[in-house]
Amino acid sequence: MPAAGDPRRHGDAPPAELRREHAPGGTDGEYSLTTAQDATLQYRSGVTYDFRAALGNETFTARVEQVPALELVNGLHPAAGYILQGAGQPLTLTRPPAPAGIERPLGFVTVVPVSRAGKGAPTWSNVPETPLDFLRLYAMPGGWKSDDITIPGSAFPRRGSTTW
Repeated sequence: MPAAGDPRRHGDAPPAELRREHAPGGTDGEYSLTTAQDATLQYRSGVTYDFRAALGNETFTARVEQVPALELVNGLHPAAGYILQGAGQPLTLTRPPAPAGIERPLGFVTVVPVSRAGKGAPTWSNVPETPLDFLRLYAMPGGWKSDDITIPGSAFPRRGSTTW
């Protein structure tokens, strides 16, 4: 376990280490880790997270400082345990108010069909992909910081199905 002051350590929890075996099928470039796989992985607002990746003799690092508070969108957690969404109908997600004095963080949404057979390809996303999208994000981030995010009905194309 890293000693206090180690940049991989945040708060009282030891760091979670992400290794190649966390990638399903050993897929290069795609690594994920959940709290189900490692209970030491916890989202803590207001802290700094360091990410490191080593390839050969090179180490790549990234830092996220002052991570925002966890945002719980109630519309994604209905009492029934699932969202009943009509085909072709838009879905509006209302974000909780930002804490007083804190700028609302960007909100990214990707819709992915899920069935017993697994997950499909995304049907809609507001995540920037092209250089022009990133320019819009930089120059006019309002759409990603709004209280409501509306997913178009085209993201839900087939009636009575969880597959596309």
